[in-house]
Amino acid sequence: MDHAQEYRRHQAMARYLAGDKIEVICRDLRCAKSWLYKWKARYQADNPRWATSRSTQPQRKSSQTPQPVV
Repeated sequence: MDHAQEYRRHQAMARYLAGDKIEVICRDLRCAKSWLYKWKARYQADNPRWATSRSTQPQRKSSQTPQPVV
């Protein structure tokens, strides 16, 4: 993962927790509000890896035959 993106996520959450308005954070970081809301939902103070990227690949293929049937 790009460390710059992870740093940006930490920076955005630190500013949000400090009381900055979402509109100001998004304008300064040049990001969409939906981006910040997504990271706000994923934020976990006790887990330092909360800002890492997650795969968008599906967990399974919908057209694949289930293993018990095979």
